[in-house]
Amino acid sequence: MLDWDKIGRFIAELRKEKGMTQQQLSDILYTSRENVSKWERGVNNPSTETIIELTKIFDLSVNELLAGERKSQTNEEVIDNMAVEVLKDGHSKIKKIFTRFIIIIVALLLMFLTYYFINSYNTLYVYKISAADNDFESNDGIVIFSKNKSYLKLGEIRDVNNTLYDKVEIFYKTKDNKEIIIYKSEGENTTLMSINGYNDYFSYKNMKNIIKDSYLRITYGENVDILKLKFQRDMSNSFPIFTEDNKVIDNHADNSKEISLEKAKAYFEKNFQYDEVRNNYFYNSKNNEFSYNVQFLASTDNLIVLEERKENSYSFEYSYYNQSLNFAIIENKSNVKLNFSYDIKRKKCLNGKCDDDLINYFLENYLYKFTEQ
Repeated sequence: MLDWDKIGRFIAELRKEKGMTQQQLSDILYTSRENVSKWERGVNNPSTETIIELTKIFDLSVNELLAGERKSQTNEEVIDNMAVEVLKDGHSKIKKIFTRFIIIIVALLLMFLTYYFINSYNTLYVYKISAADNDFESNDGIVIFSKNKSYLKLGEIRDVNNTLYDKVEIFYKTKDNKEIIIYKSEGENTTLMSINGYNDYFSYKNMKNIIKDSYLRITYGENVDILKLKFQRDMSNSFPIFTEDNKVIDNHADNSKEISLEKAKAYFEKNFQYDEVRNNYFYNSKNNEFSYNVQFLASTDNLIVLEERKENSYSFEYSYYNQSLNFAIIENKSNVKLNFSYDIKRKKCLNGKCDDDLINYFLENYLYKFTEQ
């Protein structure tokens, strides 16, 4: 490592030996007196060209100047190796410059990633939307929320009973129960709506209210049907990439109660009849609305419930092993009108369009009932 303080003092000594002032030396080197003063004080370092000129003026070698002393028998080895010291000094400077460059690049990268994370993380959501009642159903809608733009495409509205409608509206309710209409259509233009930031009611900042309490209002003649919109999150840009969630929003199913197979078996043994041949427990009954058959298959730990109604039959099949529910509505004993699979433990829709009301109905009227002693 070069000692520039020592080199500066050596330049001052050589200048004085020549009887020169700082101004005279600066005139010869075509520089300022201030520069000469800074060299001699070790504040600044002379350039390579200036070092060569100084060796000519003071009649010594470059190695001697960089060593800060004239060559003698005692320092001969040190001065002869000054070239190595110069290389080390240059390598050290390059290393410092490279280190600073890397630090700057890393800092800029961290600043960019921080900015991107704050402004982009979890700011894009895609939801599938559906709604249904006795007269109408719509299952193919989609909503996209982002900070800049939000889009809504209402799926095709199907008339279950061939009921013709005149007008369609989508609205959500605020905390003070005020209705905010975000979509209105009359006639056939009922399937598409896109908002490019100019409608403040349908925007990213109102997303929570929209997915929590939105409704589809269908007007036909003098009648009005109001259908609760169900939002199923399909994906979001949560870290690190888009992920499929299949999370049903506004799921009112109470899955917090204990589901115990042991308690259920005790209930079946006490209240159901036992079929030794099939190794299952069964119970049949009916009320004013429907008849129902409940079976527990002891060999597979599966619970099967069949409700036979006037027009449709409800089929529930629950596995105590993996806590999954398979459901189907069977129309006219052959046509499957609706079916889905739902993981009760993880509260996750596995397949189809999971219906919260039907899940709640099964839990409260059957599954939880069988574990209550």
